[in-house]
Amino acid sequence: MTVEEWMTAYLALRAPDLAPRTLEQYQDLTTRYIVPAVGSLPLAELRPLAVAQLLAPISAQHPRTAQLVHRLLACALK
Repeated sequence: MTVEEWMTAYLALRAPDLAPRTLEQYQDLTTRYIVPAVGSLPLAELRPLAVAQLLAPISAQHPRTAQLVHRLLACALK
């Protein structure tokens, strides 16, 4: 299973518990940032370095967005 497949499944599982706007935001963060950077990686091969490389350019431009992406990934990977 790839990171993209897992994020899609995770968001589908969480959808009933999330407010519509929150779900939309999570889907947007996934589509915009997570999938292009690490979506094709097998989930078992996702490492901290890949996450750091994903977050670095986002942090430089949009620190709050980087925090949200990090939190979303952390929750999805628990």
